[in-house]
Amino acid sequence: VTNTTIRTRIAPIAKLVLDGMIGVGTIQLGGYDYHSGNRQDGETRDEELGQTIGAIFQLAALKQKDVVVYVFTDGGVASNQTVDNSTAGRGKLGWGGDSGNRSSTFMMVYKKDGKPSLRTQNRQIGFFRANGSVETTAALTSNSVINTSKAIVANYLALHSKEGDLESVVGDNPFVNQGLDKYLVFDKIR
Repeated sequence: VTNTTIRTRIAPIAKLVLDGMIGVGTIQLGGYDYHSGNRQDGETRDEELGQTIGAIFQLAALKQKDVVVYVFTDGGVASNQTVDNSTAGRGKLGWGGDSGNRSSTFMMVYKKDGKPSLRTQNRQIGFFRANGSVETTAALTSNSVINTSKAIVANYLALHSKEGDLESVVGDNPFVNQGLDKYLVFDKIR
């Protein structure tokens, strides 16, 4: 992601959200399928994504606004057995190709008044097996894109003390039997 891309594609969406002109903004970034066989390409792209998120948080800080960034992917990748010893590869295994058993999504919160507090010290829902595949029985979100999106919505609602409204917002509460608290990370920020 270049500075020009940040200025022309990312900053306008971030500004519209932070100024309250739109409720949600979507920024699609391509080229994050790491099929090159090395590690350096993925590490470089990940750093660029971090700079993009940093630019959004910097704009939020300048405007004294809270903001949530949710990052998701259409899939995950598996590593190959080749160590990439290039500077950017950092001695890690290269990326081999798509994997239907690995993926991740994350939500970050910038709070204008300081660090958002967490409900527990657990910052992760679910986990990976020793071989790197997702433990599909760890949580209702482990093997369900739909439930993962509902957990993200629940955490967003929790930022406003409205997690009890999940069913009315998304149509159901798949976590009711296991307890919604197991899927909530953030405390109220407002």
